[in-house]
Amino acid sequence: MNSKLAQRWIGIGTLALALPIAAAAQEAVARNTVNLRAGPSGDYPVVARLGPGQPFEVLGCISGYSWCDVVLPDGLRGWVYSGAIDYVYEDRRLPLATYGATIGVPIIGFTIGNYWADHYRDRPWYRE
Repeated sequence: MNSKLAQRWIGIGTLALALPIAAAAQEAVARNTVNLRAGPSGDYPVVARLGPGQPFEVLGCISGYSWCDVVLPDGLRGWVYSGAIDYVYEDRRLPLATYGATIGVPIIGFTIGNYWADHYRDRPWYRE
């Protein structure tokens, strides 16, 4: 196989691998002012406050769709109570807590050690 053809196949393979990852994130917005937290509960520290209409991507939710792991356009990551999230689906805003399973938002787990080490190492409450 010549090198140009091999490069095309590598490029196509790379694109094919990237597509499922990109498709996993779900576009959503904050329904009202809501806290972005360091874990899936109101007991975790507040990372930021999001204003109404703040866009973000939902990476997944814990079982029962009560809290969702989200990433903001600037890369800040945290958890939002699903009752405060509208999912954008076919140009409509649907309450994620009600439609999460129907629209295919994935169920994910949460491990505080790994999550905090990856996203909050520089925060003052990291060791608490």
